[in-house]
Amino acid sequence: MRIIECLFSALPVQEEVTELEAPKFVVEIQTLEASIHDKAKFTCKATGKPTPEILWYKNDKEISRTDNRFTIQFEEKGESSLLIVDVLPEHDGTYTAEAKNPAGTARCKAELFVEGTIIFTCSVT
Repeated sequence: MRIIECLFSALPVQEEVTELEAPKFVVEIQTLEASIHDKAKFTCKATGKPTPEILWYKNDKEISRTDNRFTIQFEEKGESSLLIVDVLPEHDGTYTAEAKNPAGTARCKAELFVEGTIIFTCSVT
């Protein structure tokens, strides 16, 4: 009896690109209103060749995938969402989705308004 051993190594699957196409949002994120302790979810979809990478920002600062205040999800090609499971006053702000690939970058912005957030104003007389 002969035993034949075969070893296969998994190679990363790469998208074959014959032409470049700059990213374009086909679904842009929308402004949301949420109450404290609600959920809030921004969703977007971008096209391009190769399929663009989606990055998320709050007030122009990139949101890390390891930031436990946010959940970044990637669905079908070019589709992504940013989920806030427990909305707090500090989540109020401007959110940006950025789609980028070697052909360019596209951005879309929206606001999250947290209801119940207290805004203090002062006037000097």
